[in-house]
Parts: sequence; C-alpha cells; structure tokens
Amino acid sequence: MTPPADDPSTVRPLAEEPPPEAACEHLVVLDLDLEPAYDPHGEPMEDVWVLFGVGPEGTLAASKSTPIHLRPGLLRPERGRMPRPPTVWTPDKSALNPVPEAEQPCTVRALAALQSVMAGDETTIDAFALDVLRLGRSAQWREAASTALLGDWAAPFFAGCGLATSAVDQLRAETRDLHRQRAALWRHRINGDRLRSLDFAFGNDLTLYDVIANGLDPYEIHAGTGHGDPRVTKVLEGLTPIERAVATAWANSHVTSWAEAAASVIALAPARCTGLTPTALGERVRRKLKRLERVSLMGWSVDRMCPSD
Repeated sequence: MTPPADDPSTVRPLAEEPPPEAACEHLVVLDLDLEPAYDPHGEPMEDVWVLFGVGPEGTLAASKSTPIHLRPGLLRPERGRMPRPPTVWTPDKSALNPVPEAEQPCTVRALAALQSVMAGDETTIDAFALDVLRLGRSAQWREAASTALLGDWAAPFFAGCGLATSAVDQLRAETRDLHRQRAALWRHRINGDRLRSLDFAFGNDLTLYDVIANGLDPYEIHAGTGHGDPRVTKVLEGLTPIERAVATAWANSHVTSWAEAAASVIALAPARCTGLTPTALGERVRRKLKRLERVSLMGWSVDRMCPSD
C-alpha cells in the first residue's frame, strides 16, 4: 500500500518536485504500468501514482510517489489514499482543475496517446497524429504513430528526469520516418516525381510496361486519344484534355476516388497541371460528368462515373 500521508520520510521522488505554486492547475494523475518503487526500508510500494507538474512551455516534472506539498490535497483522509481515477483527466477535483484536451500541453497528450496505444483506442491515436504531430489521419499514419509511441521517446520521464517538448519533436520525426519506410515503393517520390510499378494499370488493358515498350504517351492514353472507341470520344468531347485524362483514369478499377484519379494525371504531366490540386480537379470532373446524358459507355455506369465520393 502507499505509505501514510503524514510520514514524509517515506516519500521518495525520482526527480525534483515542482514548486507548490505550479502544482495545482496543471497536474495530472497518469495511470501507467511502471517499474515498482521502493520505500526507505527496501519494501516495494504498491498502487503508486505518477504525478507531474507542467511548466508554461509544456515541460513535465515527474515523481513516482506523491510530492509532500500535494499530499494533504490529494489523499482522502477517510481512506488514506486517493482512489484510482477512471481516466487521465479525472483527478481529485478538490486539488486539481481538469484542462480540456485542446488546451493540454503536447507532452501531456503524448503520454495520454501512449495509454491509448496500450488500450487500443484508435480514435485518440488518430486525433494525436493529426492535432499534435500535425501529420495525417489514416490507418497508415495510425500504425506509424502507435509504433513510435511505444519507442524510447519518453525514457527521460520514466527515469524521473522530466519530459521536455523536444521529446514530442522526436516522436514526430520517428512517426514520419516509419510512415515513409512502410509506404509502398511506388508511392515514394524522387525529386518530386512519383515512382510507378511496371504493372501499374492505365486502363484499356494497358500497363506501364506496355506503354514503355510501345512508346505511347501515358498522358495521351489518359486523355482519351490513345484509344479508338468513337463512343468514348463523343462522351468526352465536352471535357478539356486534362479533364478527359481524369475521367479515363477514374474508369480504371484500380482507382478508388476522383482525387486519386486526378493525382495520377497530375503525376504523369505536372507541367500541364500547374496550379491544380487533385481534390479540386477530381471534383470538377465529377460534376461535369454528372451533367452528361450518356449513362453507360466502355463498361462505365452512372454509379461508377459519378459517385458522391
């Protein structure tokens, strides 16, 4: 059990305790599995709380046992110790003021995200990757962030030396590196150009290997001039060459969104697509095609050509 609150000789902090005036507003009780702490008699201390103060810039000060100046406010006299809170941000309200998540320092949210990894809370991990690390929100970014969170970025904190905001910078860099390492080779860029696998499909049963072997212009294939179907040509007459390329790319079953179709065209002909973004270009083509009267050509259907995305 945790030593009695009135016996200061049993308090064994692992780091310098935060000053009393900085301890009340930004103090968190974090429930993590840590190595056992020991009292002065060498006996293991069970049910130990990790308490830390947060400086204005987000630096944390840590201790494995309750700091002396906080014991009277944190420990309930009738029970001798504070009961385990259900979440990080529900400490004893007589001594602490919970801080909304959006106002929590990045170091606090990083430690909470570490708990979320161990608890399998994907929603919190996604929010952390997007809001704190300023990266993306996807299954790939979640996997990279989860792996990085389980690394040694918080080692100084668990050693009792506190945690500076630079640890979150380290976490961000590690997450970005892991995401890049796990991305498919053909999704990497070299000097701004995207790599493509030789079996990348352009549509019309053509792959990148076919295009290279036959000397065809992949942009012209996407733009609709690389095929001889007059029905398709007639349907696409009302579109510009770039828009026709996006429409043809969308007909490729390997493309899952209009933005992805537009991105493939922009990657093939960046000089012709200056100032265009995949999302805006894809949406523009989708709206134009939705106004076409033709509903089924070249195996396309209304649902395939004009989904809501």
